Amino acid sequence: MTEFERYLRRAAEYHDDHPDQREGQAAFNQLKRERPDLAAEIRGTDLDPFDDSERLPAFLDHLATRMTRTVHLHPGKATA
Repeated sequence: MTEFERYLRRAAEYHDDHPDQREGQAAFNQLKRERPDLAAEIRGTDLDPFDDSERLPAFLDHLATRMTRTVHLHPGKATA
């Protein structure tokens, strides 16, 4: 599993747990939790989906190119 695939799964879980947030908000908030460095790079740019979920496809395309490490999952814990 790549880091990006793990992020997608966790972002979906985050959105399920926070149904009051739009999809773009939840996706950005999960990124901030997992990769604050990438969140800081994206915040306030044309890729930032927090205030505009229509930016989500471009945001995810960008993350797919940046989050390429393979991660190994252990029961109850994900590690890189």
